[in-house]
Amino acid sequence: MRTEMRLLDRYLLRELLIPLGYCLGGFLIVFCAFDLISQLNHFQERHLHFWEVLEYYIVTLPAMFSFPIGPVSLLLALLYTVTDHARHNELTAMRAAGISLWRISLSYFGVAAIFCLAIFAINESWVPRSTDWANEIMNRHQGPAQDRNWQTDVKFLNEPEHRTWEIYKFNPLTGEMRNPHISWEFADGSRRDIYATNGIYTNHTWLLSSVEEWNPKTPRDQPSKSKKYKELLLPFAET
Repeated sequence: MRTEMRLLDRYLLRELLIPLGYCLGGFLIVFCAFDLISQLNHFQERHLHFWEVLEYYIVTLPAMFSFPIGPVSLLLALLYTVTDHARHNELTAMRAAGISLWRISLSYFGVAAIFCLAIFAINESWVPRSTDWANEIMNRHQGPAQDRNWQTDVKFLNEPEHRTWEIYKFNPLTGEMRNPHISWEFADGSRRDIYATNGIYTNHTWLLSSVEEWNPKTPRDQPSKSKKYKELLLPFAET
């Protein structure tokens, strides 16, 4: 009996895995072809070579596999397999031989479980880094790395310190800022605003240049005051 069940399991797996392979391959080709057509001009503008484009798709394919290619391929392959079994009355023959539906479905549940584990592992280990890897490939011929990492319109709120950062441009690779505006409130109700032309994080502190400081709200309704500094050190906890 065990030998017969193993033969049945192998047959069921073969009937599922063959259309599953076709579905995976077909969807991968279709997705890559459509994406290549839409991004071909972009690749040319970035001066990417054939092997770099191939590397780009190798990096991004696992993310495509996790969603939507993998789940959709498994669903379509399973529908095709079950329909093929029903068309040839194989399910009826298995049930007539005393095999329960649960036992017939066990092989398919096993494939689905392996698929879930594979997608979970890809999402945890590969997908979070794939975007950075893809951006690195796309920007490979765009000059030095420090020129490619500028982020615009950066905002950050330090809730424990009641301090807000608004930065026009920020480079997390070098710790440089352009036109930062820092504002925070104190327990006595006073407020401090700092505007600078440039800033950089060095030696565990922020060094700002061309600084103008305002106190728009001070205790006892004192008028606002403006101070200017050529350079100003701010030993904040923000990095």
